[in-house]
Amino acid sequence: MWVPVQFVNFTYVPVQLRVAFVNAGCLVWNVLLDFIAHNANEDRLKDEQKEPAGVGRRKSLRREKGKGESFAAQIGSYPTHK
Repeated sequence: MWVPVQFVNFTYVPVQLRVAFVNAGCLVWNVLLDFIAHNANEDRLKDEQKEPAGVGRRKSLRREKGKGESFAAQIGSYPTHK
């Protein structure tokens, strides 16, 4: 995308508007990337809702063992040096 934008920028855009043109191109590019990422995240969430709980994804340590325990209690006590 950036090669055509820069070609148009240096070929057709007046010098005083080049920065504004590139900023507009950056805005369009960021909106496009955010839109793609948002749709991919929605698809992933829909797939997770279709699967039974715990199938196809890893449960977190807190959910598996925790039930409210602290992290140190979940992994065991650390050896102490005297």
